[in-house]
Order: sequence, then structure tokens, then C-alpha cells
Amino acid sequence: MKTWNTNRKTQLHKFCLVVSTMLPYLQWGDDNHAFVAEIELNFFQNIFSDFSKVAHPFTFIPLLGQILIGLSLLIKKRDNWYLIGGITATSILNLFLLFISVLSLNAIMFISLLPYFIFVFLNIKNIRN
Repeated sequence: MKTWNTNRKTQLHKFCLVVSTMLPYLQWGDDNHAFVAEIELNFFQNIFSDFSKVAHPFTFIPLLGQILIGLSLLIKKRDNWYLIGGITATSILNLFLLFISVLSLNAIMFISLLPYFIFVFLNIKNIRN
């Protein structure tokens, strides 16, 4: 039987996972850089004015994953499919960014991804218990 403290810890891990999906730092080209949160803000500003600017799988799939993780926070049922689906959807982008950061030897990008993977590990550990 789950105790209140365990449930609060699980909810905190889910919340931190959603926040950590917005923290990765991206660098491309000579002078282009942004956090994922900035790109998502730009997405919401342009979604209705110029949809072709934001229509890309690397924007839609992770955003869908964030929504699923958020739903897993709100739904009290002990069903982990929302969380698993959200982790899978957000991992597509974050694993790709990890691959790029390792190939380009970009320590800032690599370090900015660590909170995400830590909270993925903690959430998977909570699911298994």
C-alpha cells in the first residue's frame, strides 16, 4: 500500500520530469542557441499565424509527451501508460540531443540533458516499485 509521502514523492518526480523536458540547451551553427522552453514559447506564438514554421515532428512529439506526463500528474488512477507514453515521446528528442552533444563534444548541451535523464530514471524506478 502506498503511503502519502510516497505518492507526493512520485508526483514531485513527475512534475520535475515535465520541467526538465524544457531545460535542454541547443546550439547550432555559429551564433544560434536556445533552450527548449524558448522554442516551445515560439511554437505557441506562431502556431496560429504561420503553422508551416512550427509543423515538425521534433516539435509535436515532445510536446505531446509533455502533455501526457502532465495528464499522469492529474489522473489519480494508478495507470502508468500516460507516464510511459510521455517518457517515450520526450525521449525521442532528448536522446537525439544527447547523441548530437556527444558527437559535437558540446559539454553545455550534455550537462543540460542530465536533469531529464535523472528524472526519467527516478520515474521508471517509481513505476517498477
